[in-house]
Amino acid sequence: MRTGNLLLLVWLGACNSPSPAPTASSPLPTPLERPRVLRTDELPERERAILSAWRAGGAQWAELEPSVLAKPDERSFLVDNLVRDLVRHFEQSKLAGIGEADGPFERSRAQLVRMPADSTPLLVELTAKGDGVVAYLSADLLIAIGPGARAPVAERCSDPSASVRRRMVELWGKLPAGETPIPTAEWERLGALARHDPDWLVRGEAQSSLASIGAQQQNKGFVAGILRQGLADPDLAVAQKAAEGFGVLGEPRAIPWLIDGLTRLERKGAAAAVKAGRKSLEVLSGEQRDRTLPEWQEWWDRIGSRR
Repeated sequence: MRTGNLLLLVWLGACNSPSPAPTASSPLPTPLERPRVLRTDELPERERAILSAWRAGGAQWAELEPSVLAKPDERSFLVDNLVRDLVRHFEQSKLAGIGEADGPFERSRAQLVRMPADSTPLLVELTAKGDGVVAYLSADLLIAIGPGARAPVAERCSDPSASVRRRMVELWGKLPAGETPIPTAEWERLGALARHDPDWLVRGEAQSSLASIGAQQQNKGFVAGILRQGLADPDLAVAQKAAEGFGVLGEPRAIPWLIDGLTRLERKGAAAAVKAGRKSLEVLSGEQRDRTLPEWQEWWDRIGSRR
């Protein structure tokens, strides 16, 4: 049984014109080349049985599930159709209410989370595509899948498209950190985007995401250094993101860097960035005081540096 015969899912709106029905000799399509949606009655008997059992649930699915999960092409077929059903049920508002038993939306979502090796590649591509509801649901699923989705998401952070880079950098910052250390190469990839990406939106998003994930790490020095450089970004909106990031990161030892960077920004008249940075100073110091920057410097010299 070839995967070309199994695919029921179109690239969820990417293909409006009909394409020829797949044959047994069809090459494996890439996500952006999914064939047209087939009606259930057009599918071979085995695929109809899989969909029927899944939608029936209970004992019927429990009996068939082990054999489906044992075959890569059938897992791929199931994932495609679960994503399609997920989007359809969401758009039709078929979500279980509080206290209600899981419905088809919740079942599809839970099954996709239980199949990360098969679902993550497709979900990453759908998120990168940025197709409204589809991208939103895909990103939400990747967050639920958790740390296992981090590496594939990080790879797409270097996409040629600035909008894709920004979307994936934002998602990277929302993924749970997990117990396994994040590879150095991944930190460096995001750090390079924060410092050198040609698109200011990407640089700003990278500042925020690094601060968010860095806050969950024991060693915050690398991210603090990136934020320090971010305060000097030529785009003041990026500098503001860096100023906000210090408060998110939660590294009090970086207070001198923040005061110094804010002092330079104040000379440039960057009021929004300075305001954000002063909020971060309150968070880092634990003192809710409306101090000027010279007053914050005096506080650090007298008290803060000795903590």
